[in-house]
Amino acid sequence: MQLGPVTRQSVSDQVYARLRGQILTGELAAGQALPAERYLAESFEVNRHAVREALKRLQQAGLVRIAQGGATRVSDYRTTGGLDLLPQLVGDGSDVDAGVLRAGLEMRRCIGAEVAASAAQRAGTPQRRAIVQAGRALADAADAADRHARHRALWALLVDAADNIAYRLAFNSLVDIIDRSRARDGTVFSAEVADSAGHLALAECVAGGHHETAARLARRLLSSPLDHLAEQQTEAAGAQA
Repeated sequence: MQLGPVTRQSVSDQVYARLRGQILTGELAAGQALPAERYLAESFEVNRHAVREALKRLQQAGLVRIAQGGATRVSDYRTTGGLDLLPQLVGDGSDVDAGVLRAGLEMRRCIGAEVAASAAQRAGTPQRRAIVQAGRALADAADAADRHARHRALWALLVDAADNIAYRLAFNSLVDIIDRSRARDGTVFSAEVADSAGHLALAECVAGGHHETAARLARRLLSSPLDHLAEQQTEAAGAQA
């Protein structure tokens, strides 16, 4: 194992993270003008260069609008932001937003079905072989952590076989959502990941080029976490009644 120095978070990164969090939580509302760079620098106890870099990153993320000679105003991220904001909106650990998580999982289900269908149509012979091997490997996982790792590896192969860069980038963001939600409740994905027979059937359908059946199987598998969330909400509502 090779170890190296830990990279420290830059001052600009910290300013960016602080302002981004305030925008996404609504503490800084859409249309609101941010304080001047000098005031922000003094408040954060950093130099103005760090503030300026952070504001540029916020603008690139669609979170603020910088006007030359005018105020920097908060943008409505719902109309200007991209998919990369979704993991931040979900939150982390005990602060996971169930509503945003549900939205992410619904998108995951839709994209996953299309990924499976596209993989069945576009995968090359080596990819089809690797997908089946990954499907079989899932059943041989040693423990829960290994099972999750093999489950992710299978879907990574499917996404690559779909040969769609948009699906790949969405997959990257959705993986982050999965990790954050697992930190809150490790049972959300348990039933899906444990269905080794279902994943093997999906892998074999993709390998056989049966795109419609592959899409249907993928949708069924990816519905499991949503069903789990719905059950949790029903139980919570019953407990409050």
